Amino acid sequence: MSPNAASASSRLRIAVATCRVVGLRFGDGLVTSARSREATWDLRLVIGAPAGVRRGIASQTAVEHFRFEHGVPTIQTSDTSLASMMPILRQEQVHVLFVVGWPFRIDVSAVPVGMEVIGLHPRQLPQGRGRSPIPWTIASGDP
Repeated sequence: MSPNAASASSRLRIAVATCRVVGLRFGDGLVTSARSREATWDLRLVIGAPAGVRRGIASQTAVEHFRFEHGVPTIQTSDTSLASMMPILRQEQVHVLFVVGWPFRIDVSAVPVGMEVIGLHPRQLPQGRGRSPIPWTIASGDP
């Protein structure tokens, strides 16, 4: 093992909440990078929302590909605030939750102490919130 490689016990434990293709690609990148001998993290869990929650949600099968292809556990939740997922994230000892392509408000009061939540959004918030942020960014001429 190289001097920079982290032992399995010292690796950063990451989870991803997503229901859009962009989040699925982000998760794929994490899995691929985590296989590197130099990786300092493990993807522990992928959380998705059932397709019936809202139009445009990635299918359950799309999220479950992490389980089938990479051995990463997946959970589908209808709790769009993710509050009910926090005990599971705590049990998995997740350090960082990336929220990518999750078009719902998260209950930040439920986030366990010591866990970081990083939300990725394609447009500046709060003015860029809402449906279709990328087309509106282009239409408004924002950088």
